[in-house]
Amino acid sequence: MAVGTPVNHAASGAAASTHTTGSFTPQANSLLYAFVIAFGSTTVPADPTISDSLGGTWTAIHTAQLDPAANPRLKAKLFRRTIGAAPAAMTITVNGVSLTQIGVIATSVTGASTDVSNVASNGSTVGDPTPVLAAMAGTSAAIGWSGYGGGNQVTHPTGYTELTDVAIATSRRLCAAYDLSAPATSLDFVSTNATGLAIALEIKDAAAGTGISGSAAQTEAADTQSAAGKLALKAASTKTEAADTQSVAGVLPIKGAASQAVAADAMSAAGALRIAATAAQAVAADTVSATGFFTREAALAITEAGDEIAATGALLAAGSADIIEAGDDISGAGALAITAAIDIEAAGDELSAEAGLAISGAAQLADDDEALAASGALAISAAAEIADADDEAMGEAALAIAAAVDLADDDDTVLSAGTLAPLPGTATATIEEEGDSLSAIAGLAISASLSIAEDGDAVEIIAGGVAVPVVTPPERTAMVPAETRALAIAAEVRALAIPGETRSAKVAAEIRSAPVESEPRREAA
Repeated sequence: MAVGTPVNHAASGAAASTHTTGSFTPQANSLLYAFVIAFGSTTVPADPTISDSLGGTWTAIHTAQLDPAANPRLKAKLFRRTIGAAPAAMTITVNGVSLTQIGVIATSVTGASTDVSNVASNGSTVGDPTPVLAAMAGTSAAIGWSGYGGGNQVTHPTGYTELTDVAIATSRRLCAAYDLSAPATSLDFVSTNATGLAIALEIKDAAAGTGISGSAAQTEAADTQSAAGKLALKAASTKTEAADTQSVAGVLPIKGAASQAVAADAMSAAGALRIAATAAQAVAADTVSATGFFTREAALAITEAGDEIAATGALLAAGSADIIEAGDDISGAGALAITAAIDIEAAGDELSAEAGLAISGAAQLADDDEALAASGALAISAAAEIADADDEAMGEAALAIAAAVDLADDDDTVLSAGTLAPLPGTATATIEEEGDSLSAIAGLAISASLSIAEDGDAVEIIAGGVAVPVVTPPERTAMVPAETRALAIAAEVRALAIPGETRSAKVAAEIRSAPVESEPRREAA
């Protein structure tokens, strides 16, 4: 498994020679790291010691010190303890001698190797400690812990995420930060404190495969980069020949860009495929796929027919997804979520997900036979626009549209096997061409109005396999050029205006009436 996100459990201290943290429960099957720092006034403190309420075994990883020949003098030590599958609540106690204050940071990490060979420390008499690690594997994370002779806030290293930044006593402070994806080797803690001492550690993946820290280039047909655990590319991945492949059974993260320039190139991962910048497919039949999930921070572009971006778990794009050639596919067996907009500009393009298709901006279908489909639910929060014949938006469970549904051409369809329900406060459902239909097997709910403008349009509800008739509007008016008679059946009244002779008849409770331009006659039967 990949290195998990570090969890900080304690960051505290005291103006004393001993300190016990509050109770906490570390992550199951993790490594628990403890950074202990002691502050002395006239001499550098002795190495601090550590124990816990469960009687666990702690292994020392690294020791560092800083003696600025003035108060305070610092001594830091990093420890590690293994946590099993059933962790229990615990406290940590740290002790020292020849000191005035002591503090501790406790951090647990899952998926971490016990290999701690890449560790570094640095002290600073101006409060800016910068430990520098050796080059790291592409699958590794890094954590930096630090302590300060001063109480001012600390700026954590560039590209890192802060775990804690806390004052533990008068003019004493602790700070820690981590980076899970291609971390920088130089951890530049910055502060205005008098002194600072930091220790940094490469957190190696316990099941690491292949790591590439620079770039991976494939320039000939059938080149391959693969790893059974995790394949990490720090900068860019470029494939320029047909049938090149990058694959991994675990996770394929790419921090820069992934470019496929020749037909049939492929990037795939059985766990997850993450691309931080852009993924560009410029030639037919290129593929980016992951059986777990596919996440992208920027934009997703498919520019040639037959390109595919697929995930059996979930497909998430934070920017936009554009499909501009016929036959392109973006699909996910779990869920397909796009936060901005999705445009389909060529016939036969598809966006689909077996569980759910969620689009928060707008969905546009501009050519014949395009489809937005989901076997679970299709939810569009803005507008769904179908502009050409035979376009479809469908969901087997429910189809929910928050704004408006427009069907502008013959045979367009909005269909749901469960319920077709525009959300409360919706506008209208409009059918403007012959043969258009709105249907639902369970029920059809439209909160505002329904307009049918052409012959052959239909609104149908099927409950229990039986068609429920739709009530005909109670009044209709027809204009005819010749003599006409009007009939009112049941409680229905029909009025007809004609240029010639008109007759009005009343049968039982029915009334027939017609104003005419010639001499009128009335007859009652």
